[in-house]
Amino acid sequence: MIHAKPSNVDTYVKACIVLHNFLMTKSEEAQGSLYCSKGYTDQVLASEEITAGEWRNKVNLDNSAFETVAVTQCRNYTQDASLIRDNFVEYFTTVGSVSWQTERAGANEIYKK
Repeated sequence: MIHAKPSNVDTYVKACIVLHNFLMTKSEEAQGSLYCSKGYTDQVLASEEITAGEWRNKVNLDNSAFETVAVTQCRNYTQDASLIRDNFVEYFTTVGSVSWQTERAGANEIYKK
């Protein structure tokens, strides 16, 4: 379940997809597997046949591909998470920015460069 206004859910899901694709591209460029190891995701072959990825072997008993995360009382994130978030903000507001991003509804004035 996504705890958000239904009108915002589309935006959240699209943002997650963009971030996922960005991380997949950067992982491939770096020849690394920090984000997602080779063979983990489904692959579309030249013949348009789909090869199942390893993620399908991790399906929980409730038939969900999501891992179970324990509930904690602490809602604070780590310094590493903060640094990663800040690095993304820096990248997407400078060299990774696109011309139209600050003209979109809800864009924060502070990010206009």
